[in-house]
Amino acid sequence: MSWSSLKSWLSSSAEEKTAGFVLPASVMEIAPGFVAGARFDRASLRARRVRRMAVRGFAPAAVQISFNRPNVGGSEDVARAVEAVQAMVGNSGGGVGLLVPDGAVHTMILGFEKLPDNREEADTLVRWRLRDRVPPPLEEIRVSYQEMGRGPEGVELLVVAARSSVLADYVGTLGSKSSPPALVLPSTVALLPLIASDGEGSDLLVHIATGWVTMVALAEERVILWRSRPAQDDLLTDLSSEARRAAASVRDRQNLEVRRLWICERPSASSPLAEELGKALSVEARALRPPEREADRLSEPEKVVFQQYGAPVSGLLSNLS
Repeated sequence: MSWSSLKSWLSSSAEEKTAGFVLPASVMEIAPGFVAGARFDRASLRARRVRRMAVRGFAPAAVQISFNRPNVGGSEDVARAVEAVQAMVGNSGGGVGLLVPDGAVHTMILGFEKLPDNREEADTLVRWRLRDRVPPPLEEIRVSYQEMGRGPEGVELLVVAARSSVLADYVGTLGSKSSPPALVLPSTVALLPLIASDGEGSDLLVHIATGWVTMVALAEERVILWRSRPAQDDLLTDLSSEARRAAASVRDRQNLEVRRLWICERPSASSPLAEELGKALSVEARALRPPEREADRLSEPEKVVFQQYGAPVSGLLSNLS
């Protein structure tokens, strides 16, 4: 799937929200334990290549994921890691994208009988529906959404809500000399264009990153389920149980069977997660990794970093098509 109807998620500029997707020149991801950055090849808007890729680690406790309060809190460790990655990937202009942890935002699916054609009226209606779903004050909540589909029962939206102070905390790590990000996304949203649905049934994405698990079910370019929460200590048992619950929910609510399972673990580990989760659901399991061709201009060490951390980066590139 893609979010081609949106140029900027969670942007402070309302004028940009209905334009077509534009790939920024570089992207930075900040998560508990690491900062990853990439610069894209700007020789052609459709080159679909990564020119530089870097990662720096720090103590995971320096980033405390929360929807309600600042996550970074001016940590010098995080600031140093961001500065080091920025120096390695460089900046050729053209804006920067920022990826934040899934738990720093609320992502949900909302249904409406009808959505006003007027954008301002639609925004007001969406925010009204959020009043019982996100903690107040609503005035500080920034909202982005994309239409997932229309049918006899109405309109379905994928909605991302974030607190301005939380986003400002992440943006502040980029440094006072940086321009405001052209694009802000939770990391799992950036993965969605990599899911190539083929055949009947639905796809279930399991994204494991820095102690957080997000499960997303998709069918025919629609997000039909989104669940995100901290991972439990016994990861395999926890994921097996949660994946079965997600599959049951898709079956009961959508009358669809999960046919394909996609596993994205970052940093990737040599664990049997894909195989074991596939067995738990009795479905085909695939590891979601960035295509090697997108990294053919990287050095060998950078290629390793790209395979370990670069799946969301690859998703941004895939969204060009």
